[in-house]
Amino acid sequence: MSGTYSDTLAFDFKITKQSVTYTINVYGQNITTKADGRAGVESVVASGTTTNGSTRTEGTVDDSKVRENTYTQTYTLEYGFANDYPDGGNPATTWTRTRPTNDNGEDERCWEDLASLEMTPSTDYAAGIRNVTINLNLVRKWYWLDVNGATDYTGTSGQESNGNQGGRIGGYVNMQVSADDGATWAKWYWYNNGDDYWEKLPYGIHFKLGLHHVKNGYVYDMGTDGGVKIIANKQKTETAPGEKEGDTTYYVYKGTLTGEWTDTVEGNKNRYCYIPCYKKGITYFANGGTGGTESVNDGNPPRTNVLYEKTETLKDPEQLGIIPPTGMIFAGWSTSADYPTTGKLLSTEQ
Repeated sequence: MSGTYSDTLAFDFKITKQSVTYTINVYGQNITTKADGRAGVESVVASGTTTNGSTRTEGTVDDSKVRENTYTQTYTLEYGFANDYPDGGNPATTWTRTRPTNDNGEDERCWEDLASLEMTPSTDYAAGIRNVTINLNLVRKWYWLDVNGATDYTGTSGQESNGNQGGRIGGYVNMQVSADDGATWAKWYWYNNGDDYWEKLPYGIHFKLGLHHVKNGYVYDMGTDGGVKIIANKQKTETAPGEKEGDTTYYVYKGTLTGEWTDTVEGNKNRYCYIPCYKKGITYFANGGTGGTESVNDGNPPRTNVLYEKTETLKDPEQLGIIPPTGMIFAGWSTSADYPTTGKLLSTEQ
């Protein structure tokens, strides 16, 4: 007879991670809006380091600030060690964020360079650290937005950036900005009395330029779709048709501060230029009356602006929507508001 015998051998394996893994999370600054309607930015990561066993986290992420449109990028680096001992092959090492090569320079226009990061795999491994999470803020760049007016725009070199009205505008402009890609908008605000606009804004912001209260002696140069012609960062386009908000009619251009800028001035100021277009006009004041076609406020009494044409005769108040003061009869137009003290009276035949 023969027999078969077997023995069972049991082995205990101690599995240990013989590497250090670095996970680098990069969060771009968000665009925000302030109480006064202007733009700002906020960072997602606050300073601070926590260690829990074999895991260390550098930088604290505020999850409430991580939005759907927050720029995020994760990089994973792993450094191994043989036989559970640092082998001398992984000393301090430097990591540098590289920019994309196929985005036409968009990343470089949007974000500042991120400082290089030094990691110490051997030191961390010897200290029992196996996983390191590093959270970093990516700082958004800011650029100048400049609005200048042009009368009878011809496209002559320089008009696409400076216009031809001496760094001013033949009307007024208000601004709105959005922090959520145009889903909602902050309140209107203006800068430098509203007739010149020169402000620094974060790259990628959505904005509106609201043209309003054309100045005396000008009329809007209208486009084919009922808006005002505007040269938007070298591109010919037009605003939306006029729309009344309260007592003010706005002609709104909606844009995004992205792409190549218009030019660079004063050595290092990269700017995006927007040139609303105007024609020469004649302004008819109601002179104590009411009506007119222009928006009214403290600095703009009832009046109507019409295109200046050399062969045109003066218009009747009825044609201009102007109503004389109560009890007064229209006698003619004067080049002076205090006629007959100064100026002379002109009839509608002239």
